[in-house]
Formats: sequence, C-alpha cells, structure tokens
Amino acid sequence: MHKNWEESYQKLQKLLLACKDSDLGTQVSFWSINGDIPGTIIFKYVFWAFAPSIAGFAHCRPLISIVKTYLYGKYRGNLLIAMATDANNEIFPLAFAVVDEETGASWGWLLSCLRTAISDVVPDSGICIMSDRHRGIISSITQWPNDYVLER
Repeated sequence: MHKNWEESYQKLQKLLLACKDSDLGTQVSFWSINGDIPGTIIFKYVFWAFAPSIAGFAHCRPLISIVKTYLYGKYRGNLLIAMATDANNEIFPLAFAVVDEETGASWGWLLSCLRTAISDVVPDSGICIMSDRHRGIISSITQWPNDYVLER
C-alpha cells in the first residue's frame, strides 16, 4: 500500500476483507484491541489463507511446516507462515499471520485459525506439523487433538 505506515495499517483490514469477499473460501481473521485514544484500534494479530491455497492443500502431502520471520520497518512484528509440500517437492504456501510477538498465544491463534481453514479439506488425523520447537509452538500444539500429536 502507499503513502505512510499509519494509513497502510488502517487499510489492511479493509483490503483483506475485500480479498475475502472477491474470492469465496478465502479465510481472514483479525484480533485487535481498542487504543487509549478514542477511535483507534491497536493491531494484535491478522490471519489469512487464500481459497486456492486451502483447496490445493488437499493435493499436497499432509505435512505442514510452520515458521516465523521478523518484520522490519516502522512497525515491528512477526510473520508466521504455514506451508506444505506439493507433489513436485515444491513449497506450497498455505496460510499467513502477522502477530505482534512470538508467544504461545500467537502460535495457538495461528494453529486455531489454520485448523478452521483446512478442516473441510483434510481431517486432523492425517496431518503432521513440523516446526523448530519454539516453546510457544510446543505450548500451543494442544489446539490439535491429542490422539494425533506426537512430540519428539
């Protein structure tokens, strides 16, 4: 987006909701809190998964890798990425989240949104999640049924 950081962040929700409205099946979820100044909203988390990625996951290996990278610029944060591997051993982007901090709560929120997004495509019992074992991920993996969680 253009102009300045503040205007871009204010337009983020509108932009993602427009994507959701124009592409049925796209999943978008926000979590924000009210700011100290009336009319301001403080961004906490945003999740999105595009409809073609959700539908395409049915044709990928049932392995989801979750990783994090830092966001740089005026507003710091973390980009959480969920990806799969397609039949050609290529990376298949599945879902994304921008969060304020890498915590158990933020990883839990990503996993909860991801599980909701793909629940109609692939059952929980057939999915393996691979990560770097960050303590936030380990504490939040309880979002998935215990019968299918194996921690190593």
